Amino acid sequence: SVGGDKSKDSSEGGSVGVFLRKGKLTLEACAISSAEGTGVALGDDWDSRSTRTFFIANCHIGPCGRHGMLLNPCAEKIIIKKVVIFAVEQCAIGNNSADAAITDCVISTSQDGLRMNSLSRDNEVTLLDSRITNCIGTATNCLSTAIKNTATLTLTGCTIEKCKVALEVNGGTAKIVVDKTNSVKDCTDANVIKNGGQLISSEANMQQD
Repeated sequence: SVGGDKSKDSSEGGSVGVFLRKGKLTLEACAISSAEGTGVALGDDWDSRSTRTFFIANCHIGPCGRHGMLLNPCAEKIIIKKVVIFAVEQCAIGNNSADAAITDCVISTSQDGLRMNSLSRDNEVTLLDSRITNCIGTATNCLSTAIKNTATLTLTGCTIEKCKVALEVNGGTAKIVVDKTNSVKDCTDANVIKNGGQLISSEANMQQD
């Protein structure tokens, strides 16, 4: 657990529990919290692949005053498995244009669940067999912030419940892909589509209760 200046993000010298600037890192069976900052952050060199592999499994992250995890495109491979992220004041997972595979995770009691964008390059995130619950804002948000870059979020076997918005896709090169293995329960809005974003159902509409 670490403290720090809550007004600053990790790229500005703010508090981070674990910061990977380059190389590779494996985190297993850890409990990480950052009352005034971010739990885990990858390097901020967006123009190179300075981080080779980031693997995290069987960990608990939270409470955090800013973000649970911040993922940047410096990593060649990001694998997140069986991670519980809770009590995060901003987003549980903030993804700035990085490819990532997220499996069997739980996100709860945070402002937002997973937020991703295509600010610096094309990127794709897969969310498999995971649960997002009790988010004040948006459970999943896919945003294309550059016309030439695409952002794709694919959900399989996921449950989203008790969030204000389940799926939000924003921008003409942003898309969320879902199938009938996913379910939405007790959310104010199941889908929010803005500025030409694409919500694609590969089989049938996501189950909604």
